[in-house]
Amino acid sequence: MVGMHGYYHANQALFHADVILNVGSRFDDRIVGTYESFAKHAKVIHVDVDKSELGKLVGTDLAIHADAKHFLTRMLEKNPSKLEIAPRWQEIHEWNQSCPFQEETEHFSPKNALQILTTFTQTRLNDFIFVTDVGQHQMWAAQVIKVPHARAWLTSGGAGTMGFALPTAVGAALTHPEKTVVVIAGDGGIQMNIQELQLLKDYGLDIKVIILNNHFLGMVRQWQDMFYEKNYSQTPISSPNFPLLAEAYGLK
Repeated sequence: MVGMHGYYHANQALFHADVILNVGSRFDDRIVGTYESFAKHAKVIHVDVDKSELGKLVGTDLAIHADAKHFLTRMLEKNPSKLEIAPRWQEIHEWNQSCPFQEETEHFSPKNALQILTTFTQTRLNDFIFVTDVGQHQMWAAQVIKVPHARAWLTSGGAGTMGFALPTAVGAALTHPEKTVVVIAGDGGIQMNIQELQLLKDYGLDIKVIILNNHFLGMVRQWQDMFYEKNYSQTPISSPNFPLLAEAYGLK
């Protein structure tokens, strides 16, 4: 991951890059941060199916209007030679060593909770599908959770759709009844579609719901703290007693 929720070494690699090949990303503010200083020394190649995204936010040296699969297929047909970038890999490794991602904190924290989940599931990773809602928990989960392949990780990404997790988990559980679906949600996002808990009961779905409850719309609060001069507005929320609420739906 890169950007404000990404890893130090990944951001350093992007900042110091000679060439950036962007396939299907919007160059949104979560990735770029300050547009004036983003990858000033890089040649930018941007591939996107949406023509309006090309050159919209970041200066583009080569804009390619194409479907990602079509572009990548055609590119690989050219048999591109392997990049000889061992020194760059060493540099990235040194950046990671100098400022490693802290997976655990001294006191109990959301990252610690997710680390415990990872430890519990990693020996049987193929038995699980992970679904996140939208918010800080989504970013933490993307940093910490280990997943075996792309279809074991369901998240709304840049769409930022609070309430995404529970309905998506229902679909995943009905499609793969042999797997356990793990929902990771915040106390804000879970309440957008919390009535879907009745489907867990009605259909006996193997879905585990983990709510990281900090009594805030955490990501909005984070932006108010970092970018809006601590002008806090409408982000504290009075969360319900979630265990009692689950019990009301007939769930443990």
